[in-house]
Amino acid sequence: MPAKLFVADVGVEIGLVCQRVLGAYGLSEEFDMAQTVMDLIGMPIVGGSSHMQKNNIANRLGLAG
Repeated sequence: MPAKLFVADVGVEIGLVCQRVLGAYGLSEEFDMAQTVMDLIGMPIVGGSSHMQKNNIANRLGLAG
């Protein structure tokens, strides 16, 4: 679970940075970057939201109150 949380969050950040670097090309439908970023934005939700994942990790570590 920690890996899923990390990969999803980092993937979104990397996609957004790449889109910013490409500027207008990153938003153009002629390039794959716009669709890639839209796909990445959904990743933290797949298999449970990031908040749910953090709660699950805390429960397994015995940190939940």
